[in-house]
Amino acid sequence: MKIEVLFERYERYECGNIRKLTVTGDDKLDCLKKMVDNMGLYIDSEDVCDYIDEGEGFDDILERITSSNGDGCDFIFYIKDLTENKVIFEEGYEEKEV
Repeated sequence: MKIEVLFERYERYECGNIRKLTVTGDDKLDCLKKMVDNMGLYIDSEDVCDYIDEGEGFDDILERITSSNGDGCDFIFYIKDLTENKVIFEEGYEEKEV
């Protein structure tokens, strides 16, 4: 499984930088754990494991992350499943031709 994330990393005193992250894992949840750790979001892989232990699945945890998208932290433009070539989440992103 492989996912790609395009996000803007907010900096405290400067403009943020748009970054692209690609992670691979055994399944979607494994990718999600690696994604949150690499992005430095307000939750980390331990939180994801706790949510899984509480019975939450991928969609539930993704909803936790995206429901506060841009609320004083990083802004996720999209999350793509590169294995199945489909968009999992998208907000405010327009692909521009160069």
